[in-house]
Amino acid sequence: MEITIEQQDGKYTLVRLKGELRREASRRIEEELHPLIGADAPPVVVDLAGLEAIDSTGLSQLIGLATHARMSRSQVVLFGPTPFVAGVFEVTHLDKWFDIAEDLPGAEAQLGGPQK
Repeated sequence: MEITIEQQDGKYTLVRLKGELRREASRRIEEELHPLIGADAPPVVVDLAGLEAIDSTGLSQLIGLATHARMSRSQVVLFGPTPFVAGVFEVTHLDKWFDIAEDLPGAEAQLGGPQK
């Protein structure tokens, strides 16, 4: 799995995930993305458009990231899930728990809004 991290003028941090978020790669979410979260840190926006597959361990890592953000009074917004990944979120009802947008402008519109 590839992870790209870009700062967006201090407004938010854009994270792009590409490949498969499975057990073998899931630890990288904790190691590379959790340090981006904090009360004084900008929100994190995660691009899922390049994510081809996700398993329960990968879901767990994304849940942990969003939980860490909520506890730190920060925010994580996901956007652009592929049909497979969107289906996984729907089947597990996590589409109701995460802040998920269709595209980047939609994710930007959710920043600072109510968190689930």
